[in-house]
Amino acid sequence: MLVRSSAIYTVAKLVPGLFGLATTAALTRLLSPHEYGLYGLALVVMTLGSIILFDWLGLSFLRFHQSRREDRSFIPTFISIFVVLVIISAMALGAALISVIPPDLVGAYVVGLLMVWASAWFDLVTRLATAEFQPLRVLSMNLGRSVLVLVGATITAWLTRSPHWTAMSTGVGIFAGSFFGRVPIPRPSFRWFDRSLAHDVLVFGIPVAASMTLFVLIDGGTRLLLERLDSPQALGLYTAASVLAQSTIGVIAGGVSSAGYSLVVREVERGDHAAARLQLQANGALLLAVLAPASLGIALTGNCIATTLVGSKFMSGVALLGAVRKLAIYFDRLLV
Repeated sequence: MLVRSSAIYTVAKLVPGLFGLATTAALTRLLSPHEYGLYGLALVVMTLGSIILFDWLGLSFLRFHQSRREDRSFIPTFISIFVVLVIISAMALGAALISVIPPDLVGAYVVGLLMVWASAWFDLVTRLATAEFQPLRVLSMNLGRSVLVLVGATITAWLTRSPHWTAMSTGVGIFAGSFFGRVPIPRPSFRWFDRSLAHDVLVFGIPVAASMTLFVLIDGGTRLLLERLDSPQALGLYTAASVLAQSTIGVIAGGVSSAGYSLVVREVERGDHAAARLQLQANGALLLAVLAPASLGIALTGNCIATTLVGSKFMSGVALLGAVRKLAIYFDRLLV
């Protein structure tokens, strides 16, 4: 089951990866490095916000779903927490706009927050399908999202040459993709809000959120510093290289981990810790067997990939940065 599910999840993640490469190829030809840097800044805000504020909620959903799936208040409780996080993030951005964010970057941050909400909602819906062991629905949602993002962002960039509107169309495509899997989502209802479940979710999720915050600040924080200490143009080069790396090695590793995590949680909920340990060992062995040859092959062809997929103004910087990013993702996934 691990190999079959991992294969489907890898395809489900490979689809947006391939479409992401196509989107990068189009946008780096339609936008200048400075404009693509502002687009990349919105992506940074999306990445940081969704991982720090919302990703722990998705992991908590997978953790408690196996034991609480029949509870009528289970999904409404999570959606209610999601709504509260949306309100908190809006208030945080409002405070930052007043005191921290430069006026010329306000548009990128505002659009980035909208992308945070879209990405977080898409992630929560896909986690529901993952918890129900429905990889084909995850594939449908990823395919729909990828097509909408590619078409929408490319057309918007071609018509407007605006990084802000291009990022906005990307967010709309991400949000619309959550409807392609036809996953039933009840409306949030505080009448069905389970305080004890919310308490358990916070106890489990807060340490996860703290560790994920430290993890994402290494990458996302580097991008923010790059924009502040250098220029949006430098951020544009770094973003293009990161997309190429994440769309190759990242999606392969994500496919294996998506299948393996739910299988481990299922064994833990059954109380079979020996089976859970065996499942973890199988996950690690499969991850190593897949990532090692994939990383080597992509590293050897990195210059050709960069030359083919990005605009001429991006080639020299992307080829060098892409090789470094691929190695970083490879070792990170193995250590995790």
